[in-house]
Amino acid sequence: MEGSEIRDTLMKGDVQAKIGALKSMIAMQLNGESMQPHLMSVMKFCSQENDHELKKLFLYFLEVVDKADSEGNVLQEMILLCSGLYNDLQHPNEYIRGITLRFLCKLKERDLFQPLVSAVKANLTYRVAYVRRNAVLAIHTIYENCPDLIPDAPELIESFIMDADDVSAQRNAFNMLVQCDKGRAVRFLHAYREVNDIAEAGDIFQLAVVQFIRGMIDLNPYEKAEYVPLIFAVMQSKSAAVSYQCALTLLKLSSSPTAIRYAAQALVSLLTNHSDANVRFIVLERLREMHADGFTNPLQEQLVEMLRGLSSGNTELRHQILLFSEKLVNHKNIEAYVQVLKKELVKSQGESNEGDAQAQQDYRFDIVKAIHTAVISHLSVAPTVMPVILDYICESGSSAVGVVGFVREVMQRVPEMRASLIERLLGMLPMLQSPAVMQSVLWLLSTHSSTVADIKSSVEQIKECLAPFPLTSGPSITHRGGADEGGIMSEQETVVTTTIQEDNTYATTITSAAVAGSTYGVNQMSGLRTQVLSGNFFLAASISASLAKLVVKAYGHGSEFHNKSELQASALELLHELISYGTNSAAISRNSTTPSSSSIIDRDSHERIRLCMTLVQNPT
Repeated sequence: MEGSEIRDTLMKGDVQAKIGALKSMIAMQLNGESMQPHLMSVMKFCSQENDHELKKLFLYFLEVVDKADSEGNVLQEMILLCSGLYNDLQHPNEYIRGITLRFLCKLKERDLFQPLVSAVKANLTYRVAYVRRNAVLAIHTIYENCPDLIPDAPELIESFIMDADDVSAQRNAFNMLVQCDKGRAVRFLHAYREVNDIAEAGDIFQLAVVQFIRGMIDLNPYEKAEYVPLIFAVMQSKSAAVSYQCALTLLKLSSSPTAIRYAAQALVSLLTNHSDANVRFIVLERLREMHADGFTNPLQEQLVEMLRGLSSGNTELRHQILLFSEKLVNHKNIEAYVQVLKKELVKSQGESNEGDAQAQQDYRFDIVKAIHTAVISHLSVAPTVMPVILDYICESGSSAVGVVGFVREVMQRVPEMRASLIERLLGMLPMLQSPAVMQSVLWLLSTHSSTVADIKSSVEQIKECLAPFPLTSGPSITHRGGADEGGIMSEQETVVTTTIQEDNTYATTITSAAVAGSTYGVNQMSGLRTQVLSGNFFLAASISASLAKLVVKAYGHGSEFHNKSELQASALELLHELISYGTNSAAISRNSTTPSSSSIIDRDSHERIRLCMTLVQNPT
């Protein structure tokens, strides 16, 4: 807009036109184009309007426009403006009063402040809180720039703040006392605390108090004791931000056990109760800093309370809490810690059907790892933990691998628990799903089975898991005949026939016939048999090694073991079945039009099974 166009709009335009003109002038002034020549026109045609938006833009314009001449003297037009500002400070509408007081906070010129002091002070007692809080800001600005105009400003604000019922006005007044008279601010806090509950004050006022105390501690480190009661009083606030700041201030203020304990309680309460996961991560980082600074005992006292944070649905937060909690376990809280994690482990099993299954698997793995770390350091609680932990060895995820690793270390460190753990492992062997877990369990059984009964039970259970025989991956587990009259599934008897074809190549034909009375069905196969039939010959080699170790141990007992030959025969039978299945599968795959590499036994596994057969035949 051109200068003449702006002037005509301000003179003849309606309210909306004037609003558009003022917006354009403000934008041009902010972009570097001086609007000082139009100042008188704006004051003449806009200052008397009562429209709120126009009045606000008018004050914005006065805020950004140059108010001094080239020599730095206040323009005469601005002096003339004081009369209008004085009237606006006494306007019956509280919005007009409030924005005028806010405008005064942007000024620094003494000539503009001087005629308005009485009107500004009168607004401290106005009925509307919006006007009162802005009046405090205006008095603060005038006192900072021209203290001789209101020499009694600190006393005036101190008397005002004692009776203030608006938290924003109270905060503004307190900030003025802090910046203008710190001693008066300290006296006010002690007096206020005697007649009011500072914990019930507004959170913005409480945050101002905490910030003031931290500043005073920096100025006077030897006067910390004076501010401790104030921090304890403010810490009772219901605001999370106030509690957090109070806790950090206490950590900075004092190293006494009481102060550190209060700070730990406040931070742990935020960790467990706050709804924002980002806030919880920040609080957890502060707790780590406390631990790094050597404040371990108060955190150990809050360990069980801290574990309530596991109720959060955030997987990463749960992971971080469990990692941190492992550092806080001691002989006093180990039992309570393990009990909470046991309950959380059972609870996570029920949650797996409601959310991400993989996330729940990872969470259970973290819990098992935390229990593992705690129990290995305090073996006295191992007997109470193992019955619950072993229930999760049958899962197919990472938690089962963690459980079997835990069991392995407990069996090595606590020999008196080996017998009971072997009994549990034997019972769970048919239900295992993970090949890695199966291999570990087989190794545990063959390594720690030392008695005659354990050795015999281990071989029998392995045989039971691999039955029925012969091992076949096709018709032997397909029940064409269904169930017989007694409801027992019929098993397929397999016959393998090798013939010579016209091109002088060999072909193998497999036929089957139903045999009634078998109790093995597709759904009844153990995980061990399923893995072997699917071509996991590395697991078959692990089975062979375990059987060989058990037979060697049996012969090591000498005359105490009366049925060594029967055990040896059973082991040889199993080894023969494994190697026969691998050899037949390889032959079938070579003659098949669509051979599968997964069904062919590898050379290493074949040699290992053969070696185990030799060892079983000559165990002494």
